[in-house]
Amino acid sequence: TVEVVQRPSVAGQPAGSGGAPRYGEWATPWRDGFIVGAQAFTPQPLPTELPEEIVALFPPEVVELFDGELPPTIEEATAMLSDAGLLDEVTDIIAANPEASEAIYSAPPVDEDGPKLDVRFTTDGITWEPIEMTLPPGATYLPAVTTVGDRLAVAYSTTDPMTGSSVDGTVRVASTSDLVNWEVQEVVTPPRPVTFPDGISWSTDVAGFAANEVGWALSVYTGVSLNPEALLPADVQAELAGDMNGYGMSSDDTGITVERTVAGTTETDRYTWEDLGIGPDVAAYLGDQSYEPNLWTSTWEASATQSGVDTGYGQLLATSAGFLRIGEGVTFSPDGVTWTPVELPVDDAFVSGSFAFDGGVVLLVSDFGGGTQVFRVDETGGSPVLLDISGLPENVQSGYSAASREALVIDASEPGPPPPPLVVEYDGYRLTLDNEDQSIEIVDLATDEVVGEANFRDFGAEAEGNVVLDEAGVTVTDPATGEVLVAIPTDALQAASEELNPQTDFEHSPDFWLLASRDGERFLLVDFDDGAGPEYPMVGPLASNGSTVLTQVDEEWVVYDLP
Repeated sequence: TVEVVQRPSVAGQPAGSGGAPRYGEWATPWRDGFIVGAQAFTPQPLPTELPEEIVALFPPEVVELFDGELPPTIEEATAMLSDAGLLDEVTDIIAANPEASEAIYSAPPVDEDGPKLDVRFTTDGITWEPIEMTLPPGATYLPAVTTVGDRLAVAYSTTDPMTGSSVDGTVRVASTSDLVNWEVQEVVTPPRPVTFPDGISWSTDVAGFAANEVGWALSVYTGVSLNPEALLPADVQAELAGDMNGYGMSSDDTGITVERTVAGTTETDRYTWEDLGIGPDVAAYLGDQSYEPNLWTSTWEASATQSGVDTGYGQLLATSAGFLRIGEGVTFSPDGVTWTPVELPVDDAFVSGSFAFDGGVVLLVSDFGGGTQVFRVDETGGSPVLLDISGLPENVQSGYSAASREALVIDASEPGPPPPPLVVEYDGYRLTLDNEDQSIEIVDLATDEVVGEANFRDFGAEAEGNVVLDEAGVTVTDPATGEVLVAIPTDALQAASEELNPQTDFEHSPDFWLLASRDGERFLLVDFDDGAGPEYPMVGPLASNGSTVLTQVDEEWVVYDLP
């Protein structure tokens, strides 16, 4: 049993007032306070005037609203149209006339080199001031920011400032002690396997980053991302742009499917990769667009080294003893190179949240039935101690922690009722998937005999019985002969799933909590829905500096003193 302290927040400035940022993409401790950063976009300017043929597309009340003089930016024009109740009408006209959109967006953007960086500093959430911070070389967006002593460290990939797409396979780790001058280390990921046409990009993204006094560990995801609309013929793209009823689009390993509603009837058009001029060498990467994670590590002075293929989509934590990789399981590395699994006294579970503190780590361990236990482990992930934290919500869905340490936001929202069972009849067999416990049963319709059972969580795992679940679908074999009884393809499962649209009266109610500790012995526990603010508060970036926690709750910045 640990000591639990429940104390109120200290209200800071409302978002966007008194110098406080309106929102933050990241927050981290700095010196004796915190810095909060975000991209700052300059509104898209409007041209000084539009051609007469473009003006003629709009009704008189829209023309009269502007009285022959356009406002400086599209943002201001949108606000004027909204206040006048004309925005929807103008939006429809622009959607139906691409030449109007082209004219309206003809003025070059102010931020031709991409958005700027807006950074604010505070010690208490009340007094804020802008602080100069220069972006490191090649950075437009900082997906991972952390602080180690007097060193601020970031990890980022090189991206196109206007599209956000990867420019090349380079990922950089940069650190600074003054927010202006940077020391940069490069991670050169494997080259693109083939040359991709426009509409298909080879993305390189930072997935996890952790740093201590010795060095850092980095998880990098590489893979294909697809913009299917850009791959369609130009006349089809133009036709879809003018479709006022909307359309749906999907892709698989053979091509692109477009669904449109015409006269109340759904029409489906299919374009194979061959139809679109995409060769088999490129098409081979388009069916499974999952990202492959790879781990990299380095000291602050050496060159980066690839330390293996990552085994899951989790979190990296740094301690003074090394690094912890957290997801379905926990692995520890003293140097970011050699990783060793850590045993937790819980079966069939995953770590849904974590944070480090001086001397150890706190882990929220959830099972697939919705139960959650909290453990304190040492800095190597060992010596687990089960903690009894009075008042902690039982229904923990997930948690996300500060880029620094000592704090965690817990999502304890009600997940809602599970959908009804998924039933697929195929080739004389019936598959039933119970969404509540993820169990699968396959029955021979001729004999009503159960011929196979499995669990959907075993998807992709080695089959222990006669049911295999993989990218192709579900395959059931005869246990005695090994003969395939039925192979239910993924398309059949997907079609049945799309038809399964349960109607419930469930209303989603977000429920967020703060759990924080600087020693793993005394814990601060806060229910953000305390009746004093919005009914369903949303929580922004989170940071702790060892004595204080800063976060944004809806429209207000707040701080908490750690016990």
